[in-house]
Amino acid sequence: MQLRAINYSINGIHDNLLDISQKHDYLFVNPKAGFVVPVNKRNQVYFSAAIANREPTRTDLKDADLDNQPKEELLLNIEAGHTYTSNDFRFHTNLFFMDYKDQLVMTGKINRVGDPVLPTCLIVIVQVLSWLLDGSLLQI
Repeated sequence: MQLRAINYSINGIHDNLLDISQKHDYLFVNPKAGFVVPVNKRNQVYFSAAIANREPTRTDLKDADLDNQPKEELLLNIEAGHTYTSNDFRFHTNLFFMDYKDQLVMTGKINRVGDPVLPTCLIVIVQVLSWLLDGSLLQI
């Protein structure tokens, strides 16, 4: 479990002489849990779930248009996998599911002073299946 508190206070004038004074307070609770279950001598399965939050950077806030301030990101990450182990190699299969809400994304757009604008994308879902084979396949 992670607890994060972030306080941003920005006071001043931007390069284009606009007042960019602003204050942002964030409080995040980021839980994570998981387990590994040995099925037998050669096989095990695992599962984990986590929630992660991330605040925009000061630069994101400073350079954003005042009517389009970035929001904090929320990620739900779920992973499940299987490992098979023999005397000569180990084979891992892992499935990731990542569900983002309000993710800051690069779009190529720039703001009034030429800095990148990172709008929040409402929902981004990433699903990945990966494999890893390691060890010595041939013994010499």
